[in-house]
Amino acid sequence: MSPMTKTPVRDQRIRERIDEAINEVEKECADQLQACYELLAFVLDLLEPWKGRELEANTADAILGAILARSTKTYWGSLELISRGFGEQASMLNRSLFEDMADARK
Repeated sequence: MSPMTKTPVRDQRIRERIDEAINEVEKECADQLQACYELLAFVLDLLEPWKGRELEANTADAILGAILARSTKTYWGSLELISRGFGEQASMLNRSLFEDMADARK
């Protein structure tokens, strides 16, 4: 599950609705979501040695590095949305992930 389970929203009504959604997602999709977070952790571990590495501009490495960084954050954002009950909104990010895959493939 996401490391952030408490909602940092001050409005009590909104916080209650989000907390209800989080509980529902945990009840219905905990195993699937955990597998997705494990995949994210695997990718982050792979990227760790690349942190701070200088990439030459206008090279394939620079382009692929940018695509990978953006895709990783988009995927992570999707998981955070899903874990809070915003699955439909998270699915809107699928197009961005698909386009990144197509760009990386070129």
